Amino acid sequence: MASMTLTMWQQAIIYLLCLIVAVGSIGAVLWALLTGQVGTEGMDGLFLIAVSLLFSFTFSLTPIQALRRGFLRDLLASRKAAAKPREERDAGALPADEAHERTPTP
Repeated sequence: MASMTLTMWQQAIIYLLCLIVAVGSIGAVLWALLTGQVGTEGMDGLFLIAVSLLFSFTFSLTPIQALRRGFLRDLLASRKAAAKPREERDAGALPADEAHERTPTP
């Protein structure tokens, strides 16, 4: 259970990094438009915008897919489950001695 939670947190970090790159790429597009890079640099400004939009699109696919699958909901649910005391999680389980006594022998 702990390794699953660790893996989910690693995925959350990856999604966060992808989101940062996507937002940064949108920022580069806005910077190029607001500073007039398209008019002064010509084709270089256009390529900067095209590459930034491509980066933004590519890196935003991963976080969007995670949101559609409900990744945040699952991550928070696993965090709540890990925070429960062990007694509550094992309340329905039988002790090892009782479980062994109830198993039928052939």
